[in-house]
Amino acid sequence: MASIEGGNAVTQDRESEEAQTVGGDREAEAGNEPSIAERVSFWQEQDRINRELIPRVLKGHELLTRHIETHENGDQLARSRIQSLEEQLSSRRWEARLSYVAVALSVVALAVGIGTLL
Repeated sequence: MASIEGGNAVTQDRESEEAQTVGGDREAEAGNEPSIAERVSFWQEQDRINRELIPRVLKGHELLTRHIETHENGDQLARSRIQSLEEQLSSRRWEARLSYVAVALSVVALAVGIGTLL
């Protein structure tokens, strides 16, 4: 029975040590806690930062949303632009061919005119 009582005494000692340690930790934490003035200052600074950042974030979201909405059919826009460029290129090729033919006809007419003079 003495050993059981001794075991209980050891258990009680450990429990009281743990209680002192936990209490000591709480006291140490209480010493590290910021004062109410520091907390108020911190949250005022957070509020100032939020007032500056939130409008920027909302503006960025709005711009991105608008960009996505206008470019949702990007492949369709690209195809129509390519088709337009192909039409312009084709038109310019015809213009170049017509210019070539006009120059060729002028040369022939000049040659015919010179030939009649001789």
